[in-house]
Amino acid sequence: MKKYLAMMCAAMLCVCCLALAACGGGTSSSAAASGSGSSASASASEASSAAQPSFVGEWKFAALEYQGMTLAGDLSAVIGQDMDVSLVIKDDGTGTMSFQGESADLKWTQKDASTITLTVSDADASSASSSASASASASDEPQSIDIVMKDNALFMEMNDADIQGTIIFTPDGVYADAKIIDLASATPIKSADELVGDWTLCGVNMMGVSVYGDPASLAAIAGDTDVSASFTKDGKVTMMGEEMQFSVESDGAYLTVEDAKLPVKSLDGDIVVDLSAYAGTDIALVFGK
Repeated sequence: MKKYLAMMCAAMLCVCCLALAACGGGTSSSAAASGSGSSASASASEASSAAQPSFVGEWKFAALEYQGMTLAGDLSAVIGQDMDVSLVIKDDGTGTMSFQGESADLKWTQKDASTITLTVSDADASSASSSASASASASDEPQSIDIVMKDNALFMEMNDADIQGTIIFTPDGVYADAKIIDLASATPIKSADELVGDWTLCGVNMMGVSVYGDPASLAAIAGDTDVSASFTKDGKVTMMGEEMQFSVESDGAYLTVEDAKLPVKSLDGDIVVDLSAYAGTDIALVFGK
């Protein structure tokens, strides 16, 4: 189970680091958290009889909360077209967790009205395929973790010495509270006054994946990379350590980077810079004050 979350976290960090690299590069850093999973004493059969109907069924990956940030969107562009993260909970106290064609059998017990406890051994997970078995060095000790139901979503929290984060599952793979950076919702900026001032990176969208959260958390992932943007009245911009120009034309605001004109738009009180034409891939940076 730890392997699955580790791969999810790596994908998120990949999105952030690739995005930051497009504007000068960055290095990742880690954060620490405390806590541990717990196991319930009830048997699987007792869990079945006590099961809340809302837990039983197939659940799809919808979002990942990690180090003060939330990731949501289509991870297939980052991990691969066969991206599949799902959790199946059966009414007989068993289930499976799948990730990119690999699956691990699990057992579950009812902890309370809003919580169940999953138990799966890392050894079982690593033997789901021969290739995974050959490369994984997992313990035979079973791993237990609680899953909490809230607002028709399942929250699977990992608090481990190496990995901290929460995977969120929903029936349709959409988490309503995740903020998706949608350039189609951005509006043109008509006045330089809307831009002048100091801004800090608070979101990244790359290849259909949105990462949004605490600016300090994004700065931590950036490492030594400057994640600020400063616009002055004379049309100058310093963004992530690079100097450039901006202009406000009849159809909106633009940054000029070498031969590329990059649209700058307003999005829910923030500004979003579309770097696609410069980076050669779909990427946008969101800055807030």
